[in-house]
Amino acid sequence: MAACPHRARNYLLVLAASIAMTCAPGTFASELAPRMDLSSEAEKNYASPVELTVRGASAGITTDYYEQALVEAINTSDLFPVDDKQRYSLDVRVVRVDTPSFSKNMTVTMKVVWKFYRSGEKVALLDEGIVTTYTGKAFEGGIVGANRVRVAMEGAARESIRSGMALLAALDL
Repeated sequence: MAACPHRARNYLLVLAASIAMTCAPGTFASELAPRMDLSSEAEKNYASPVELTVRGASAGITTDYYEQALVEAINTSDLFPVDDKQRYSLDVRVVRVDTPSFSKNMTVTMKVVWKFYRSGEKVALLDEGIVTTYTGKAFEGGIVGANRVRVAMEGAARESIRSGMALLAALDL
């Protein structure tokens, strides 16, 4: 029996289609949304000594994960005493999130603006744009492209929060 001349081509087409399906360039916002644990225990730790506003300008990007991670960072830091009773306000705006369509290592770049005020005052103690990049390791988060992008987005958010908290720590409060 003679070998089919199109067998190799068909094999490559099936392989390419499989790769395209696991790392689809058009990821859905619901697939990118970080998963949060808002059980009763998590809700107890969600209070913050700082009046906090986190909003996003990028389509398909939820700020829930960013806000939860930021509240945890504020609560575990020694920057604000527990009895401060929200003497400060922090306004965080996610300006831009660049995500890859297809890559072995998913790299996400996030631009965030932090504005920090004393409550009741209009003069910002901090008004800073923070750009962070996080590259997930090969297949970190699984083989599905949307999960890998989500992991990279969470990493970029954590790096952004680390940078922002360092800026707050440098202030003379």
